[in-house]
Amino acid sequence: FSTDTSGNVTGLVGPGGVVYPVTPLSGYRIATDGNSITSVSGTPYTSSLSPTTDAGWVTWAMGYTGLKFRWVENQAVTGNTTFQRKLDLSNWVPNSTANMLAFLEGTNSIAGYVTGGQTETAAANSAFSNLLDYLKAARSYGKFKRILIGTIPPRNTTSARNAANELYNRQVRELCASDPVYVLVDFWEAMVDPASATMFAKANLLRADDSLHPTPKGARAMGLKFSQATASMEAPKSNLVPTSSLVRSIQPSALHINSNPLFIGSDTGTLIGAATGAVRSGWRAGINSGTMTCVASVVADAEGVGNAQRITVSGASNGAIATIGINITEALPYHLANDIVRGLASIRWSGAANVKAIYASVSFSTDSNYSVQGFTTTVATATVADFDQTDMNVPFVLHSPSTLLNGGVLATGILSVTFNVIFGAAAGAIVMDVSRGGMVNLGQAITQF
Repeated sequence: FSTDTSGNVTGLVGPGGVVYPVTPLSGYRIATDGNSITSVSGTPYTSSLSPTTDAGWVTWAMGYTGLKFRWVENQAVTGNTTFQRKLDLSNWVPNSTANMLAFLEGTNSIAGYVTGGQTETAAANSAFSNLLDYLKAARSYGKFKRILIGTIPPRNTTSARNAANELYNRQVRELCASDPVYVLVDFWEAMVDPASATMFAKANLLRADDSLHPTPKGARAMGLKFSQATASMEAPKSNLVPTSSLVRSIQPSALHINSNPLFIGSDTGTLIGAATGAVRSGWRAGINSGTMTCVASVVADAEGVGNAQRITVSGASNGAIATIGINITEALPYHLANDIVRGLASIRWSGAANVKAIYASVSFSTDSNYSVQGFTTTVATATVADFDQTDMNVPFVLHSPSTLLNGGVLATGILSVTFNVIFGAAAGAIVMDVSRGGMVNLGQAITQF
């Protein structure tokens, strides 16, 4: 955990020193709206969300902003224009609990106007006019304290279309500068290649099949830009302090998280399949499916905090899956209504060959007391070569419902964190380490797993 000079806990620290903020909720509840770049299946944010989908930027934004906001619903609709989203406001805003709105559209609007015969320049101006109408309608409900407006990301199609997109974006920037209710989220700036004469996106940020929607790498860049745009908004200091009354014991018992969060000691865990080697207590590692040589070992953590669980894979068959995971029984023994629990898990890897995907998933099983605002995070598809990282932080959030009795005891909850590697061709290989993670319950406890 990171702390300030007074000892208050300020965040969970992942690989590379990245701090995921842990602060009391600021009072902002976000609804998102727009087109397919933002849309997800299911609202509110309680089901699994995947950065490999078009909605990936939303998921990364959730992770980067930590507990600063509560994400309550996503109203974006694939294929919709700004005009269509304005017409739909009356169907959801009156009953929404959101008091902040994040909106990203313009791409479909400009394309529609061009198809209808307008020039690229005229289409950009028409799309911006529609945005003004949308914002006027959204504000008329008196619900939204702030409205975050995204600029249109570049397209890898024609310079003329990108010129139209940037004309629209310039007007968005001027609008946000003129009214304190609006907050600019400059996705264009995050994704455009400044050296490109055609204003195309930086390498590997857009999907090759449509030159429009973000790849996992692009989604991450957009999520980070959202976090940066909201950095100056309300962020009250955490009231958590790492005292003995707040830090759970890591000794195994029915009411504790995990006996070995730092992979120390000599107790053995579970080897899966035909894997060989050492696994620390409470953890599992090995071969989920397919054939491969998989050797598990315990190594010193790269940042000097305890150890890490490692698997070294070679000769993996096409479609084979290697895994490291943990099931944490009774993860949250004492909880209150409306508790918000923030978690983070971390992995590193090297020597990846013929890897189709690396992903982490978080699930929580209990008597419907908690809903999971976690997600599957896939860092690459096809190969890992186009993803500029060799580590990954996996944030997740758990919400307890307001109907839960105060002081309730969670007797059957199991938090499962699983890290998988899927190989896309024969002779797959990788060395992967799982290092420490953490979980913070704002009302109750601080712990690590």
